[in-house]
Amino acid sequence: MKKKLTRRRRLILDSGLQYRMVTRLVVSVVAAVVLFSTLFVIYYWVSYMSGDNLFKEYVVVYKQVQTVKTVKVDGVPLEQRYYETLAQPPTTRLQLILPALLVNNLLIMFALAGMAFLYSHKLAGPVYRIKGVINRSLAGDADQRIYLREGDELKDLAEKVNALLERLDRFGTA
Repeated sequence: MKKKLTRRRRLILDSGLQYRMVTRLVVSVVAAVVLFSTLFVIYYWVSYMSGDNLFKEYVVVYKQVQTVKTVKVDGVPLEQRYYETLAQPPTTRLQLILPALLVNNLLIMFALAGMAFLYSHKLAGPVYRIKGVINRSLAGDADQRIYLREGDELKDLAEKVNALLERLDRFGTA
């Protein structure tokens, strides 16, 4: 007989487990960002030492703009559209790329931290439920079974614990 499961009301069930998981993921993402940034700096340093000064290399970005001019032809006003290309002020490659890289790294870090928190919830819920069933079984309530929701992790462990509890029930009543 399967028990009807509802949504958890609390997002933090096992704070130690969930915070450890999120912290480990955030630390690994920060380490990856630091490693990537270090490799980025090493690349520019090696380029500079080899005589190719990328810091003095300028990039010119061109922008196409549309201009609308109203002209009268035979007394009828008509819009004349034409396009021209304007050069923006020159900028270095580092000034062009670095802000985008930093923003990208921060967005990835926050997105992964959020995903880690949600995934830790899918793992901490079953751990919390399994612990509760084991504690109630140890306290003498023999009819305890573990029921997990569809998206939860550790279903194989829950099935093994349920099999163990059933065997203990048969052993205790025989």
